[in-house]
Amino acid sequence: MRILFFFIFLTGCLVSNSAQAQVSTDTVDVQNFHSEFLDTLVFNSVIEKRFQNNLAKLFWSDDMMSTAKEHAVGMSTKQEMYYLSMRKGQCIVSLEFDNVSITYQDLADLMIQKWLASPGHKKLLLGEFFIYGATASSFTLVEKNKVYFKGVFYVSYEP
Repeated sequence: MRILFFFIFLTGCLVSNSAQAQVSTDTVDVQNFHSEFLDTLVFNSVIEKRFQNNLAKLFWSDDMMSTAKEHAVGMSTKQEMYYLSMRKGQCIVSLEFDNVSITYQDLADLMIQKWLASPGHKKLLLGEFFIYGATASSFTLVEKNKVYFKGVFYVSYEP
């Protein structure tokens, strides 16, 4: 009986958590933007691209993510793009939307496409000597329906 009760309890917890979970086909909501979810999609997409090119996966670096988040938010707030002076490869992207009507997966794919279209960024994302990586993103509502988006991806051979 205890096992049955535990199973029902566990199933209820899983159902209630999955109902609140973000999915890649959800439309981005600027007022309730889930940057960590997008960042995970982007990071996993980069790992997939690396596998497709017979490269090793990247390991997530919390330290790099923290710096990347500050970088993305700073660029979004200032509405400008800039690179930081650091010993890490930096891929940055800037997008402007008038009425955001894009899914999280489509936004992740758009970021990756823009980076892979740039020879320098492609070399960083698919660099064979890089071991660590992190990504971060930020939206800023500029006017009623105008949004600036900034995304950052860092790679390095050290965390």
